[in-house]
Amino acid sequence: MRLLSKIAIATLLIPTVGCGTVIEANPPEETRRITMDDLLLPDEQLPAKPANGAWKVSHEDVNPETDDLDLAGKPQGKSALFFGDQEERLRTRDGLVQRIHRLDSSSAAEAEQRDAPYGRNIVDAENPYGPIVPMPLTAASLHGDSPALMCAGEGKDLERSCPYWQFRERFGAYLVDVDYSSNYDPQRRLIPKEEFLAVVQAVDRHVNEMLKDRVEPSSNPSES
Repeated sequence: MRLLSKIAIATLLIPTVGCGTVIEANPPEETRRITMDDLLLPDEQLPAKPANGAWKVSHEDVNPETDDLDLAGKPQGKSALFFGDQEERLRTRDGLVQRIHRLDSSSAAEAEQRDAPYGRNIVDAENPYGPIVPMPLTAASLHGDSPALMCAGEGKDLERSCPYWQFRERFGAYLVDVDYSSNYDPQRRLIPKEEFLAVVQAVDRHVNEMLKDRVEPSSNPSES
């Protein structure tokens, strides 16, 4: 009798479908915080070069931490933090570089973007490539805020043969930079705008997908 009573009680406690009880077999996955490394474009998503195959990754520059400080206490080297950065990552492939900057808030990233719409890599007084020439992005489908593209160089047809391309856009507290320098490409190619924009759009899609429906790490939780 005791065993039968236990079975009866257990039967009463089992939720019954169709009687107003909702059974959730697969609860939604908890939103996880992204990491800076998540935002770097995977190698397999990088568009191939029109000639000579894939871009070659420089493994020594993959996911670098901040370099040693110089005598003035400032970061130095390829992974040095830029103005206002809380974190920065970069990945190089031949002469192509993707950089991710995280600032402490969306407003800080927006202010930095206004001050340096093309990034901090080229300063006019120290630019070895020539004058900065803004380039239109009317045909590009992008997800970030205030995307800006420029070519640093001289010539009549820079859209077809630019020695230094640079792009920047903003996703909340993150700034995304993509640049290409023929000086650092082993083939010394002057790539056309279409080829560079194919890389930019691949980076843009990846970052947008990673940040979508996820929590941005921020020192100020009230900032989005």
